[in-house]
Amino acid sequence: MNKTTLIATLLATSGIILSIFGSESLSKSQQLSAVENPFGIYRSAYGKLLARLGETTIDRIWHLGVEQIVPHYMSGDLHGDSSSDDQQSITQKLPSKPIIESAKSWIQKRVVSQHSRTNPYSLSTQHKHRIHRDIANLMRRSYRLDPTHYGAYNSYNLFITHHTLGGTEETRAHAKLLAEETIRIIENENEDAEVYLTASSAAMNLFLLETEDARINQTPIELETLRKYRDQIAGFLTKFETLQESAEDSGIWDNVSTERQVEIVQRYRFSKKTFSQFDAMIARRENSNSSESTAEVAEKQD
Repeated sequence: MNKTTLIATLLATSGIILSIFGSESLSKSQQLSAVENPFGIYRSAYGKLLARLGETTIDRIWHLGVEQIVPHYMSGDLHGDSSSDDQQSITQKLPSKPIIESAKSWIQKRVVSQHSRTNPYSLSTQHKHRIHRDIANLMRRSYRLDPTHYGAYNSYNLFITHHTLGGTEETRAHAKLLAEETIRIIENENEDAEVYLTASSAAMNLFLLETEDARINQTPIELETLRKYRDQIAGFLTKFETLQESAEDSGIWDNVSTERQVEIVQRYRFSKKTFSQFDAMIARRENSNSSESTAEVAEKQD
């Protein structure tokens, strides 16, 4: 062994030994523990992108695996009552597709085949429950990637609160913590207007969870509760409007795709529509209290 090879071997060996001692020291101090957030992906820009992309995966699994329906955006087949022979003759008359379009169609068909059920029998209750839990796990991962994402939060919340989808009292209690944590993460945001629609939805879900017993038993909801959530949701919608106006003035809104603009506007209108019911509920509750007070005064006078 020549001198150069010997030196290189000694240096490599020394590096390995130092790495072992260094990693052992870091392991003892828990500085290498990253199980809860591998590669720091959660809540990062990449995490937000993956959360948005995850919606499509969940949608495919649900429609193809459970409902056995091929979403229209995935299907390139012709629809209608015509027979396969008629469809074949119509297809033959159509001009040939460009190579890129044919490739996309081929990929879509592979995706449909991948998630489609081949079992002719319907799903058992146990199998459906298992699929529900698998989708819930996907939604939980999507939420952790981006807790501020409207779709990721609301989809996960639905699955852990709805009884028919496997929701239990324990998971519904967890949903309250989930909504509170979502609001906590969002409330200091000063740039992205869209996240305040998520906060508004989380506050509405808290209201629904807190007043569920009253609505089931058809008992009056406390006036303080109605005012509390009305003021909280109003604050989130006002913050959205302020940041949205700033984005439009600065030109940032113009950089958003038309499809996403429509999506945001629709969510805002839905939030405003549900929020508008609070004033009516508060007015009815105040009138009810006033009527009860008047009746009590009348009884005392009698």
